[in-house]
Amino acid sequence: MPNLNLISVLIFAFAGACFGSFAGVVIDRLFADQDGIFWGRSRCEHTGKLLQWWEMIPIFSYLGLRGKSAHSGKPIPFWYLAMELTFAVVFGAFAHQFLPTILQAEYLTPLLTLGALFAALLLFFYDARHFLVDRRISFPAIALALGWALFKENTIDLLIGGAIGFSFYFAQWKISNGKWVGAGDQELGLFMGLLLGWKSLLWALLLSYILGSIIAIGMMVGNPKVGLKSALPMGAFLMPILILFLLYPQKIWALYDQYMALNDHFLQALF
Repeated sequence: MPNLNLISVLIFAFAGACFGSFAGVVIDRLFADQDGIFWGRSRCEHTGKLLQWWEMIPIFSYLGLRGKSAHSGKPIPFWYLAMELTFAVVFGAFAHQFLPTILQAEYLTPLLTLGALFAALLLFFYDARHFLVDRRISFPAIALALGWALFKENTIDLLIGGAIGFSFYFAQWKISNGKWVGAGDQELGLFMGLLLGWKSLLWALLLSYILGSIIAIGMMVGNPKVGLKSALPMGAFLMPILILFLLYPQKIWALYDQYMALNDHFLQALF
């Protein structure tokens, strides 16, 4: 079993890197409104020449070319490598977590989880790169999450979570006239809520805002141009927490128990 588990993790990790490479192309073409989003040949963005197979091997091509185009010699954006590595890690973690379930011939839950992970990663990188939630990604993701909610035994809990997630960001968007959050953040909240249910959603939102605060403070310290009114991509904070919940729900809730115990200890010491 250990050998089978390791092999499965490596296979899924490489498949994840391939999906990450594909996702990078999809994001570029969606943002540029190009035709042939899923089937067009990849080209060098500087010279327009078609890329050869050895230039498109995930991770290894970037490292072998030392991060530079074989055609123009100009740097290849690092975020392509970051996408491939992130997808590889997430898909590998998925294999490690769900291999026992798959071996028991239970395929639907792992398949839905993998689809949700792919959608979350795609939303994360698109929003982090362009500060935008593209509905050509978010709407299919929501449809997948709705299918997930209807399939699960706790359907009502998940539907309530979706309603809370959407309403939470809709209220902020409406009150601030779009200054606090964007319209796309409502879709992210709906997506998360349908996947997690209302209880997990509340904990996930808290963790997301803690993560966002830490990153925002770091950005303000490191860059004087970043201030309190600077725009930040909400998806870059929500989606990583969602991914952790999908992969490690028990560990995340154990963290919640520790957090509550620490709060109780603090209050007892205070009063």
